[in-house]
Amino acid sequence: MKILSVVGIKGGIGKSTFVKNIISRLKTRLLLNNSSKKILVIDLDHQCNLTQSYGIYESEGTVVNIFKRSDEVSIIHVDDKVDIIPGAMNLDIIESELETKTFKDMLMYMWLEKNYDKIDGDQYEYVIIDCRPDFSIATRNAIAISHMLVSPIIPSQYSLDARDNLETRLRLYSEENVDFRTGESNIDADLYFVGNMIKHNTATSKSLLSELENDDRVLGWIPHKELFNRATMISDENGVQPSVYDLIETGSYDVKQEFVEHLNEVFDNVIDVLDKSA
Repeated sequence: MKILSVVGIKGGIGKSTFVKNIISRLKTRLLLNNSSKKILVIDLDHQCNLTQSYGIYESEGTVVNIFKRSDEVSIIHVDDKVDIIPGAMNLDIIESELETKTFKDMLMYMWLEKNYDKIDGDQYEYVIIDCRPDFSIATRNAIAISHMLVSPIIPSQYSLDARDNLETRLRLYSEENVDFRTGESNIDADLYFVGNMIKHNTATSKSLLSELENDDRVLGWIPHKELFNRATMISDENGVQPSVYDLIETGSYDVKQEFVEHLNEVFDNVIDVLDKSA
C-alpha cells in the first residue's frame, strides 16, 4: 500500500482536479500491468468536490468517522479499480473538537492500523488522499501516514509564498513529531511539486517555470487547458464527472497527442517516485 497525499496551503490550485486525473492514470497503469490491485481514495477536503465528482453524496459513514474513532466508515465502490471513503462537509467542525486531544494528529494512523484487515488493505496498491488547502488536523493526519506529498503550484506569487509556507510548516511538524525511543521523526514523507495551469507566453507562467526549473523536487508541469474546466461541468446519468483522460478516450474532444504524452509523463513521474518512496 503506497500512500500519496495531495496538499496545499492555498486554494484554487487545481488540487482535486490533479487527484481525479492521477487516479485515471493509475488505473491505466494497473490495467497495463494486469494487476488485480485497486486504488483507495480518501477525501479530506470538506468541500467534498472529489467525492461529488463521483456522484456520491453521503452523510453517513464518511471520513468524519475516522476522526471520531468509529469503525463505521463507508468504503464506496466507484468502479473495478477505485473505491472511495467519502468526504464530509462537517469535517472542520469535528477538527475543532479535537484541538485539545493528545493523539489528534495520529487518528488516521490508528484507524488504518486497527482496520487494515477489516478493509482488506492488501487489495489496494495505492491510497490517494485529497487534502483541504490548509495545515489542519486532517491534513497533518494524512501527512503522518503518507509515503509522499505532492503540491500543485500555479503561476502566482501567492502560490509561491504558499509553497514556502507549506515547506516551513512541514519542517516544524516533522521536528515536533518525534519518536522519543529512537529520536527520529515519525514524519518521513518527502514533499514534491507540480507546476499547474501553465499558460503559453504569459509572464507569470514563464516566471514560475524559471523559478521551478532547477528544483529537483519539481516533477513536471501541467498546461492550462479548457478541457480541465470542461470535465468539471459535465456528468453522466449517475452524476459522475469524467477525468480529462475519460474525455480523451471517448474521442469527444480533439487534443494533440503531444498533450497526452506530456500529461502521461508528469503523472508517471509522480507515480514512479511514489513507488520508490513506499
